[in-house]
Amino acid sequence: MRRFPVIALSLTLAGGAGLAHGQLAPATQEGPSSSAPASAPLPPKPFPDRSYPVGPGVAAPRITQAAPAAYPSGEPAKATQGECLLSLTVSIEGIPINVRVLRTHGEAFDAAATDAVKESQFAPGTLNNEAVPVRVLVRVPFTSDHAPAIPAIFEPDYVVVGVTRPYDRPPTATHTEFPDFTDEARIKRVQGVVIVSLLVTTEGLPTDLHVEKSLDPGLDEKALQAVAKYRFKPAMRDGVPISTRLVVEVNFRLH
Repeated sequence: MRRFPVIALSLTLAGGAGLAHGQLAPATQEGPSSSAPASAPLPPKPFPDRSYPVGPGVAAPRITQAAPAAYPSGEPAKATQGECLLSLTVSIEGIPINVRVLRTHGEAFDAAATDAVKESQFAPGTLNNEAVPVRVLVRVPFTSDHAPAIPAIFEPDYVVVGVTRPYDRPPTATHTEFPDFTDEARIKRVQGVVIVSLLVTTEGLPTDLHVEKSLDPGLDEKALQAVAKYRFKPAMRDGVPISTRLVVEVNFRLH
């Protein structure tokens, strides 16, 4: 019999009571325990663009020389504090490509963070010790004292939600869905998290879904199917709904 974390779901559905500081309570799927022996996990399948997520057999790229982001001029100290979270692929030549902002800190900071990432030098990720394009998340922190804003590869182990700013009211989840386990993942006892980025439209609908951190091809698809059924009250600015990009962690757990 499957058990679900009722409190987490109730908080998410209760008019946004589960949202705190821009974070969305994660959806968690639990399944029955199995006596089947665990087998060695297979390397993750590549994304449609042929890049790989970090996973079994796939080592993450490294930043060998980070270029600090330039602080935009004329920004007050209060507005300076924050960070940008970017998704990118490091090619087999160590070049950052397909750079997208997931968590924004304003256009000027986003541009500075993007430039810093593109100017940084990377060692490529590997699959079984051979260089392959690997998709990763990179965070660029900005501080009120203008300490160097150094890009760093980010491996989240908890829910991460990036919210487009500025806004007067953040988006609020009004409906979430628990993902299903695949039979194959249950037999192999695959557990962990899938990170999905999405754009919440002005109608509160999730669009432009991407797997940013893969777990298992079948569970990745189940996570996308679940998040596609989420519904939101859109973010508001000056009394008008605005589109908002989020990054949501979906947890798969067996017990």
